[in-house]
Amino acid sequence: MNSKPDLSRRNFLLRTTPAPAAQEDPAWNEYFGSYAMACAQVNEARPFLMDDAHRLGIATEGKTDLEILKAIFATTGQPHG
Repeated sequence: MNSKPDLSRRNFLLRTTPAPAAQEDPAWNEYFGSYAMACAQVNEARPFLMDDAHRLGIATEGKTDLEILKAIFATTGQPHG
């Protein structure tokens, strides 16, 4: 008796699966979205923020340390994961 195997229960193995969604490049907001997320970087960079901002031509008036730090990092392009 040469019968074919019942593949109905194995159809899930033969289905094609969708390709994973392409990951978007992370934005600086993922790193500096809030002070709580970036407080270590802000505290470490605080002594150099104004000098670096002026060197890079970034206006600092009315900006928080977090905003200045984000602007400094943005001059290097988008972050890489």
